Amino acid sequence: MTRFFIDTNVFFDVFAKERESHAESSQLFKLAGLERVELVLASISVMNALYSFRKAGHDMDSVIGRLNRLIPLMEFAPVNAAQLVGGINSGWTDLEDAIQFQAAAAAGNIDAIVSNDKDFKQQKLVPVITPRQALKRVK
Repeated sequence: MTRFFIDTNVFFDVFAKERESHAESSQLFKLAGLERVELVLASISVMNALYSFRKAGHDMDSVIGRLNRLIPLMEFAPVNAAQLVGGINSGWTDLEDAIQFQAAAAAGNIDAIVSNDKDFKQQKLVPVITPRQALKRVK
């Protein structure tokens, strides 16, 4: 089964219909629910989402309800000292992505990183694809 690491921005897509990749990102999570794809997310991404949505004034009951539906569909890659140190000392310009990449590498057996960012392209170990490209790989 295809195993994707989901960048935080793709996770955010699911919560905001106005985001460009909302439909494709949401479809990836539906496929995870159908057990057609495995999704891995850095554990810190959920905390970042909660913080960002609260600051933006989102209805937190709605956010929590959606999180409770999405969390069982994913595997979580922990972010511990090794990932933090590896990311912050990576030389990448986007340290959040650098730390997420370290989490993806530690999770192992990732077929691709699904992102709307370009920063993951600083590495050559794992293909970086958009949500639309990920759907094409699964279908």
